[in-house]
Amino acid sequence: MDSGLGDGLWLFENDSLKCSGKSIDDVLGRGLGGDVVGKKSRVKKLLVSEFILKDALVSFPDESSYSQLNIIEGRNGSLGGEVIKRFDWFIDYSNESIYFKPNKYFNVPFNYNMSGIEVQHYGIQWIKEEIRSNSASNTINANEFIFDNSNAKFNYKYQLKPVFEIYSVRNNSPAMRVGIKEGDKILSINGKKDYAYTIQKMTDLFQSEEGRTIIIEVDRDGQILKFKFQLEKIL
Repeated sequence: MDSGLGDGLWLFENDSLKCSGKSIDDVLGRGLGGDVVGKKSRVKKLLVSEFILKDALVSFPDESSYSQLNIIEGRNGSLGGEVIKRFDWFIDYSNESIYFKPNKYFNVPFNYNMSGIEVQHYGIQWIKEEIRSNSASNTINANEFIFDNSNAKFNYKYQLKPVFEIYSVRNNSPAMRVGIKEGDKILSINGKKDYAYTIQKMTDLFQSEEGRTIIIEVDRDGQILKFKFQLEKIL
């Protein structure tokens, strides 16, 4: 069990375990050694004890991504967050037992990133926001400054907000076909500034609905570019 693994299931291919269905090559994550690449596919049924999960997503990391690890004999993969979240768990360490039951997420469909881009934090930026205030005091917080303009009409608040960069673009994905590249810094998505998002909100958007239109504005070496594409479901 790996609660930090975003995918539902990782399987390590061997002589008897192979990715045999329709799949796409993808970046599965990023570790200390760099990007973890492999194949993403689906299985018709995943049995967790007597419970059946249908059309579950499964990833097959390339052997080079884990060959240096000391894998416990007999282990052939990892159970990740997309499966773990569908159950309530009780782990009895003293008796080496695990108890679990399905929860409200059990029947939620297994979705994946249909845009083809992976995003990471790339530093922070100061953002100036205008706020209404009748206060004449200046305050300084750990991550923001509020300056009084002395007219008691508008104040300006400066907040530290994240900068997001595209660190991977999947081959033949909607994003790649319109020209989005690794290293592009996101300025806005669908009319909302980049700092209005979190990584999780972007992930939810890119997994949301096949055919959904995404308009993304980026900074590429000082040049402002705008791209438009639709989310495309392959698996």
